[in-house]
Amino acid sequence: MPIARRHRYLLRETLIPTGLGLIIFTFVLLMGRMLKLVELVVTKGVPIREVFQMFLYLLPSFLVLTLPLAFLLGILLGFGRLSADSEIVALKSSGVSLYDMARPVFVLALAISLATGLLTLYAQPLSKSAFKRQVFEIARNRATIGIQPRIFNDEFAGLVLYADRIDESTGRMEGLFISDQRQGQEPAIIVARSGRTIPDTESLSLFLRLQDGAIHRSEKRSADDIYQTIEFATYDIQLDLGAQLQGER
Repeated sequence: MPIARRHRYLLRETLIPTGLGLIIFTFVLLMGRMLKLVELVVTKGVPIREVFQMFLYLLPSFLVLTLPLAFLLGILLGFGRLSADSEIVALKSSGVSLYDMARPVFVLALAISLATGLLTLYAQPLSKSAFKRQVFEIARNRATIGIQPRIFNDEFAGLVLYADRIDESTGRMEGLFISDQRQGQEPAIIVARSGRTIPDTESLSLFLRLQDGAIHRSEKRSADDIYQTIEFATYDIQLDLGAQLQGER
């Protein structure tokens, strides 16, 4: 068996299970995010094209994990099958050493290592930035579409929002009641006469600007219960739409 042909055969036996493992591992990790992305189409009317772009932006973060795992699975399954069919014994009896059989695997391992390094150092940071920008655009343009009046909405992480009335043309909300559970064990209760979403293009953040309201907070210090009431004319709450979608570790 010529050297090139022998190496191609060993590479094929390793690459096939590696490719299958890569597809399966990536699909399993993306399943949780896919459900949330599909929810954007259903509840917020986000175009499928934008959701598909977000899906692509998520891939590098998962390929960093799934690519080495799939390669390890490919080596175990590929050489396991060769050993079970006694093909390794046949190759050794033909004068092929284990080092020679491992040469194509070493080359493939080097390529996988370089690809993982490029994904970690370049593709993953760029994709996270692009994902954040995409989420910001969706939040800026469609933040109030999924919020229904006179219903308790949990669209944003750590917040439960209730609005008595919503002007669909301007996005202005009136009669707001908010439970803020982002800090402390006891939620802070915020009531406001009106509010609207305000985008910050510099920090790619979205804020809910409340007007004419009060914050009610209960705290336990030692054996005493403390109840605080803070009135405000304007109060900004930073909204978090993308953390659950991205699933940052």
